[in-house]
Amino acid sequence: MRKKLKNPNKFVRGKLAGLNHIADWINMASEVEGPNRPFLEKIELILEAMTGQPPRKKNVLLPIYRKGKLIPLNLTAPKRSFFDCIAMPSFAVDLFNDLVKENPVPLKLGGEKKAGKIELFPDYKGLNTIQAGLLLLWEFYFKDEGWQRLKRCPMCERWYVDDTRNKSKERCSKDCTDLWWNRARRKEAGHGKQKIQKKKR
Repeated sequence: MRKKLKNPNKFVRGKLAGLNHIADWINMASEVEGPNRPFLEKIELILEAMTGQPPRKKNVLLPIYRKGKLIPLNLTAPKRSFFDCIAMPSFAVDLFNDLVKENPVPLKLGGEKKAGKIELFPDYKGLNTIQAGLLLLWEFYFKDEGWQRLKRCPMCERWYVDDTRNKSKERCSKDCTDLWWNRARRKEAGHGKQKIQKKKR
């Protein structure tokens, strides 16, 4: 049984909230055509390359190095399984750094007084969509291995945050899990055999 994080502290809650913000932003932006679409596709390439998830965009050809030799790897080969893709963090890092060079992100602090104390926090006001997206990735995705919790559902292709203790959540919702376990997969996994054996007894 997959258990959610029990009573996460303020830091962990903030981390999960930041990752959820990234997931919601990408999911909403991917449904609308606009001037930031090329940027969004590069962000998705970063997320895919960090974890080896199959790319949503078709005909993506990414280079990888194996034993010093350059090998072009087609990640959109027909019937490529969810677990066959290769993680390429160096590609993701280079792409992120290139995006930051093209879109410098100004760092700005904000603050407010609460219960007689001053609380400081990153101020996102005045940032455009690209700058805000890069700052979110920097703060919540690349720090503390946030990439291990931000995943894309193999059923609906929407991004979600894995909030389980051992990071074992494989789909975004119960609905997608029910769709995943079709008759063929249940049969292959041996579901229902125990019931048959009990009836025979």
